[in-house]
Amino acid sequence: MATNNIWQLSWNSKNYDAEGRMLAAAASEEKRNMIQSWGRSSITNIGKIKTGDTIYISCKKKCIGKAVVIQPFRQSTEIITDEFVRNQDEHEERHGNRWYCHLRITEFYFGNYRRDLCGNQNTFCNPRNAFWKN
Repeated sequence: MATNNIWQLSWNSKNYDAEGRMLAAAASEEKRNMIQSWGRSSITNIGKIKTGDTIYISCKKKCIGKAVVIQPFRQSTEIITDEFVRNQDEHEERHGNRWYCHLRITEFYFGNYRRDLCGNQNTFCNPRNAFWKN
């Protein structure tokens, strides 16, 4: 029996309206489904993220939400964007490799419910000292 892994997904507040995304997910079942890019990182480990894996979402060094992978990474023929992108030029450069997965946001945290979670250069990572490992 395979076990699901836990990952961290980091969003940069300069380039993505993370607060808007979480508010939309809290308000609408439809907005809980989203497409997430791999980013600029090497795709060496892209196959490690599987359907059913848990994703903790961070922004500004806080955990703002939790999601589950509903479709693993696949390469698209085009760059995909959404309404929460703030910096379109940076977005197109960052997502040039066109690798995307589908996530379903299952929890969203606001105010004092946001736990500390270090920011990361890589979009997806498996941090050593994350709160879910303690």
